[in-house]
Amino acid sequence: GIAGSCYALFATAVNPTGNFGSVISFYAILMASLGGLTTIRGSALGAFFFIFLEYSLIIAGAEIYVNLIFALILILVVRFSEHGILKPILERVKDLWDLLLGR
Repeated sequence: GIAGSCYALFATAVNPTGNFGSVISFYAILMASLGGLTTIRGSALGAFFFIFLEYSLIIAGAEIYVNLIFALILILVVRFSEHGILKPILERVKDLWDLLLGR
């Protein structure tokens, strides 16, 4: 849909078998799971955290193990934190924000 159209503009060339494989779907699931599936902000923060972690691993020289590390993270998130790992952080930030605004 819309995401595919945006990706085509970004990539400037589209090959359905090459660009839209199972790895892209796995990454999207991981991004949403990291931030929590119940909020848009959580998913956006999960995507930010995912990209930050991916580039940090590449810079550290662990690009061979990126998919393995992400698979382990997804297993741990699904097993131990059904609302994502960023959900408690978002709740604390919201509570702090409400405290600062006097709500």
